[in-house]
Amino acid sequence: MSSKINERRRKRYAEDPEYKARTRAYNKAWYQANKDEICADRRREYAENPPGRQLRRYGMSDADFEAMLARQNGTCAICKTKPPGQTLGVDHCHICNKVRRLLCPCCNFGLGHYKDDPRLTRAATAYLDEFRCSRCCPSVPLPSARGRGTGRNSARVPASLSGAQRSAPRIRRQKALPPGARR
Repeated sequence: MSSKINERRRKRYAEDPEYKARTRAYNKAWYQANKDEICADRRREYAENPPGRQLRRYGMSDADFEAMLARQNGTCAICKTKPPGQTLGVDHCHICNKVRRLLCPCCNFGLGHYKDDPRLTRAATAYLDEFRCSRCCPSVPLPSARGRGTGRNSARVPASLSGAQRSAPRIRRQKALPPGARR
């Protein structure tokens, strides 16, 4: 019942400029009359839950967060690192708010960019595997070593690098000229 009333009020507020002006004036007067109490409540809330640790949104206490952090050895659940100067964030399901694990900002943003869709993350992993570069990623097996990646744009090992990996291009040495001679 109250949602229908609120819906009508929102619609009237958006469409009727006089109603909007009256509502704003009433809200401003109410705030001025209760400003001290509102500010005291906000200060108390800030002291109990500082910004950045708004764990109650996920039904977690500070003790729950610390226990989860200890279980993960203080590292991100995906990349197993802890970026210096950054705290791990609470990863959660955006539909039911169920807490998953603690992630570093990069991994958390990465999941968010893939809309928490496992199909998209698997597709991104397959893409990276297919176009693995032998020069910058030698420790990871190349797709061509697994019988794939023979197309024009594949990440196959160049003929010049087959055998031993070279860290820098070879420089041709020129023969020394006698003193005073020019090239």
